[in-house]
Amino acid sequence: MQPMEWNLATLLHPLPCDTFFSQYWEQQAVVLPTENRNRFNALFTWEQVNYLLNFHRLQYGDDLRLVRDGETLPPETAKDWRKQMQQGATLILNHVHELDPRLATLATQLRYELGHRVQINLYCTPQEQQGFDCHYDTHEVLVLQLDGEKEWFILPETEKFPMKGTRPPNELPPDESPYLKVVLKPGDGLYVPRGHWHYAVPVGERPSLHLTIGVSTYKGLDWLSWLEQQLQQNPHWRQSLPLIQHNPQGVKAHLQALAQELQDSCWIEDYMQVLKQETGANTPLSLPQQLGYDLFEQGLETRFWRPTTQPLQVEMIAEGGMCVRLGKKELQFQGDNLTVVRWIVQRSEFSVLDLAEVAPHLDWETEVVPLLYQLVTEGVYLVS
Repeated sequence: MQPMEWNLATLLHPLPCDTFFSQYWEQQAVVLPTENRNRFNALFTWEQVNYLLNFHRLQYGDDLRLVRDGETLPPETAKDWRKQMQQGATLILNHVHELDPRLATLATQLRYELGHRVQINLYCTPQEQQGFDCHYDTHEVLVLQLDGEKEWFILPETEKFPMKGTRPPNELPPDESPYLKVVLKPGDGLYVPRGHWHYAVPVGERPSLHLTIGVSTYKGLDWLSWLEQQLQQNPHWRQSLPLIQHNPQGVKAHLQALAQELQDSCWIEDYMQVLKQETGANTPLSLPQQLGYDLFEQGLETRFWRPTTQPLQVEMIAEGGMCVRLGKKELQFQGDNLTVVRWIVQRSEFSVLDLAEVAPHLDWETEVVPLLYQLVTEGVYLVS
């Protein structure tokens, strides 16, 4: 399976996405079984693990950790990774989606589909060794079992929608039996909502290798943090409150006026735009085409494409112009070729030949080449 085909639907299969969100998302854990034990081989294998360990300069603590009996090993103890793993330590590689192109594509796709931040970590646990004690995460978790077998135990939450800053000290798991107990085999998946206590132990003869996709959701508190930054630019919000001892009614009226300002729908619409920009993919580098070279190596067969994970917006502006927004990038077009620009931006892929058939009146040297040159060098489209 090609990397571009990995998305939420393929990871949840055979569970439909609608069923997943209506019955399980942020509610209860669910197993995603399969009969295809090679299901994730095209996504990540031991070969990629070895490549990352052998050829990347990984910093202990940030990029890599070793955990045994629920405790992270100190750097001086963890220098010999191989020896520590042979003695039962679990190897954890953080942010592997930043090191592997296939996982990067998957993370970008899931971020676009879910609208939330995505991180992928890797866990390698020797046979019959438990890396972590019973715990819960403050983000949604999707487990992909790559190799070996691991038995998972899921218990209910003790706090609704927990966050890192709200975790009580010395918190204990619920005193009850797991509501879900399952052995994941290669190709199986598992979803665990944030706050649900869990632990896992490898079983069988092979070490366990799995990916954990963490989804850190945007929350109402994130909107408030964004609002605080925006309101710092407003002198009305920087104004001192009346002296409460001398004018309590004035304080109340001032606060009511501020509360009324917060009900302005533009704050919601503006933040919606921020979320759309943040969940879109960054403009990928594509050299040497973005330097203005080799744009038309295939002549009329040259194809241009735009990642579907890059939300693009088009609107008309003053004096008959057009504004194209791609994330935080903004391009403006004027002139007689606006119909052609609109045709292009409505497509995720097209060829020079397609463009020639749609707009045969355009001059190649003075209109077509400069337009495509701008779209490519600005990162709106890539040469296929």
